[in-house]
Amino acid sequence: MQKHSAFNRWRPALLGLVFAGIGLGVTLGNLFFQGQYAEKTTQQLLREYEEISSQVQAVLTTQDLRNFVEEDGAIAIDGQALFTTFLPAGAGFRSVYATAFDEQSFSRLAFYVTGSQGIGGSIPLDSPPETFPGFEDIAVFGCLAEWRYGDYVDVLAVVLEAEPATVYVRSSVPEHLTCPLPPP
Repeated sequence: MQKHSAFNRWRPALLGLVFAGIGLGVTLGNLFFQGQYAEKTTQQLLREYEEISSQVQAVLTTQDLRNFVEEDGAIAIDGQALFTTFLPAGAGFRSVYATAFDEQSFSRLAFYVTGSQGIGGSIPLDSPPETFPGFEDIAVFGCLAEWRYGDYVDVLAVVLEAEPATVYVRSSVPEHLTCPLPPP
């Protein structure tokens, strides 16, 4: 009988530790993915874009993209795509941890990029892509943008490095490729 009452006294503390562990696992889980990839330089990512875009008739030339990434506020990152979701205009959800998935006035593909930076991104697209599976290696080119709850990448182009490799470019490419990118 004595053991049972001792367990009851420690039960709230044990449950608190379990929930704290779950909370830390969810919020710090990205740290497990960060060391998985050697961070590629912008030049390496541009070479990958050049190689893949020559095979798939990409809208942007490599030189256009090279000039773009030299702009203030432009970013080129790589990692794995997680939580890929096509969101129609007006759809989305508000979350401090998922700014790229917030409601917008245009349709877009939103995702989270793991890797050295761990950041969300969204690329305006008129319709859902045929394929954009999660957990695939990607290279992202865009502008570091600030929205309601924090930073995300307003994507100009994304390279899906799976077989077959694919390049997605935002549905309305602006005439002048500078950050911030105008809304579609």
